Order: sequence, then structure tokens, then C-alpha cells
Amino acid sequence: MTCAYRETERHLVACVLLWCAVGLVELSLASTDADRLFNAANLNKCISAHLWENSNLITKQLPGIGKKNASAFVNAGIHTFKKIRELHPREVEMV
Repeated sequence: MTCAYRETERHLVACVLLWCAVGLVELSLASTDADRLFNAANLNKCISAHLWENSNLITKQLPGIGKKNASAFVNAGIHTFKKIRELHPREVEMV
């Protein structure tokens, strides 16, 4: 199996997961169960971002931030969007 094939396979799996999550959200909208809708929307968000909600690498969701830079933020103790908003731009550059 070549690397290109594995990447194509991963992309296909991600598309199917996202399709299922969107379907869950649509089904949940038809019901009156708010918890079901919240969980379906949360799952959809996590699959879209390729990241679980409780991950330390949450900064990976920002444009231009990959796993390496997200790890640098975690090592600097910055793992929430609130902490990033509170930082001066120079501090972000130093990370």
C-alpha cells in the first residue's frame, strides 16, 4: 500500500464520518431532545476540525497552525482560545 493510497483512504473515511455526523444533526433537529442535538452538533464540530473537543492541541484548528506549532503552544502553557486572545501579538510570535 502506498502513502498516497493511505491518504486517499483517510480522506474517504473522514468524508464518511462527516456525512454521518451531519446526518445525526439533521435527525436530531427533527426530535425534541436538546441533549441529542447538542451531542450530534458537538460530534460534527469535532469531526470537521479533525480534533476532539478536550484535546490540548485545540489551537490546531486555527488557520496556519499545524501539529508542530500546536504542540509549541501546549508546551508554553497555551491550550485555550481564551489564553490566545489574552496574549500580546509579540508573545504569540515568541511561541
